[in-house]
Amino acid sequence: MGMNPSRFDRWPKPDRVRHVWVFGPARADRPHQGLVLEWKRDGYDWAARVVWVIDRDETAADEPPYVVAWVPRRLLDPVRSDPNETGPHRSRR
Repeated sequence: MGMNPSRFDRWPKPDRVRHVWVFGPARADRPHQGLVLEWKRDGYDWAARVVWVIDRDETAADEPPYVVAWVPRRLLDPVRSDPNETGPHRSRR
């Protein structure tokens, strides 16, 4: 039987979605897990500056294993995450 953490043992709920699936730009034969760094207006829509890791075998030796790029909102799919949900990370305490 698990213990219920008190409200003081919990992380605050995230205000915004920061984790996204990135579709479409550079080396995008499949979606990549991304992290939104900032947002800006892009005409009548929005774009996010996103960083995501790419597999080392997809890059040349002199290229970094990550991409930082402005991505139109239509190419992003938000991933809701909450550090308070139960899962493997809870057992590390």
